[in-house]
Amino acid sequence: MPTRRRLLGAIGAAGTTALAGCQGIIKVSASADASPAAVDDSAADDAGFTHVETKPDTLATEVSAFPYVADFEATWWLSRYRKSVGDGGLARFEVLSSPTKEAKGTQLNPISSFEYGALVTTFSTSSGEGAVGKAFSSVLGDGDFADVTRVETTESDLLGESAEFGVFDATFTSAREGSDEPVPVRVLLAVAERGGDVVVPVGVYPRERDESDAIYRLVEGLEHPAEESDSETQSN
Repeated sequence: MPTRRRLLGAIGAAGTTALAGCQGIIKVSASADASPAAVDDSAADDAGFTHVETKPDTLATEVSAFPYVADFEATWWLSRYRKSVGDGGLARFEVLSSPTKEAKGTQLNPISSFEYGALVTTFSTSSGEGAVGKAFSSVLGDGDFADVTRVETTESDLLGESAEFGVFDATFTSAREGSDEPVPVRVLLAVAERGGDVVVPVGVYPRERDESDAIYRLVEGLEHPAEESDSETQSN
């Protein structure tokens, strides 16, 4: 599918910057679109995962990095994959792509500045705060992560370059009625800039069932930008 990339109100153009009194604050406005990222169909099949959907969404937030304060609107993409494991267990894999833009050397995309553990918590339904938290809560399903502890740091190929993956132990409590018992889970997460976007692959599975090989197989099969056939919304 065609991918639009734009920076509205170019920095320095008339009417897009303003000096706020003696404080020297420069106001800017910017907008950008990401390209979708998705797993190749054969890689998903090999890993035993089913593609649920690939869909766009919008994040509108204010980013502050002196002397700039930017109103930043981003169109980002999320691809979801699921696998049934054990007795009613579920392994999840999501890949989020969000545009990265700079204004006079200032990074506008707040995802780039997140520590991995804090990003896992941001994916929680009730604890995600601010515009970023509201946009990305429930990325990994309706529920909350707690007791997030890094247990390992690894490296793996991500879209042609080496990337650092954080491996975390956590508990996940589903928000679904009758599912209030915390489930011990393992979370694999990376954040890397690729092709003008911040790409975030994240896998979650019950700790009693090691699905790490399958998660890394999905990572190896990632495409960005995804082909048109891979970026159409699907339901299962």
